[in-house]
Amino acid sequence: MGEGEGRDKSLRDYLLRDEIDHDVLDSRRVVIYADDVVGETLRSRFCTEKCTFRAPTLEDVFAIGLCYLIVFTLAFLWLALKAMRRRLVK
Repeated sequence: MGEGEGRDKSLRDYLLRDEIDHDVLDSRRVVIYADDVVGETLRSRFCTEKCTFRAPTLEDVFAIGLCYLIVFTLAFLWLALKAMRRRLVK
């Protein structure tokens, strides 16, 4: 996983063509979820002049974990409410 700045069309095309998991944060930043091999390719092919590439930190890991926790909690609550509604309707 890494975060890059200074992305251009060739980087976007590469990420889409090779189906590399990523999130576009804004017009300049993209978060890329990939292994070190892909990271090295990104650095050598796309981060040569106007690009900042940083590896993830613990803060990134916790933020992603928190997002998953929220999503799973909401899904569980939705299923529980759906089950309760079925019981009330019967």
